[in-house]
Amino acid sequence: MSHKCRQILEAALAKTGKITSSLTTANGKAQQRYWLNHTDALRNPNKFEAPLLGMIRSIADYADDHATRYGDDIGNDYYTGGECLLGMLRGWNGLLSCEHGRLDGGVLSSAIGDLAEACGLDRDLNS
Repeated sequence: MSHKCRQILEAALAKTGKITSSLTTANGKAQQRYWLNHTDALRNPNKFEAPLLGMIRSIADYADDHATRYGDDIGNDYYTGGECLLGMLRGWNGLLSCEHGRLDGGVLSSAIGDLAEACGLDRDLNS
């Protein structure tokens, strides 16, 4: 059984918003710079970005390893998925109210929902 929580997470983290203004305008250049900063933070994270990304990537890897070992989504495991993983995802989501450097909080929030779904949980982190 192939599970790809980490792949789904990485794809979600790489999603960026659309640049809505012409790149010849100050607003367009600012939007472009914003998204370039986000993607650079994914590739070269600083002291706040690295642990934040490390935590969520570790959760995705754990979910994949669990699925490989037990042959089912971690979300279907009453205790490990419903209690432990859900608690970790909620806690990580709470960190989005804190420092997250150049990473875009909206992209991170959407990524946690995509990861939750990939794990077999409610994307809104409701039990």
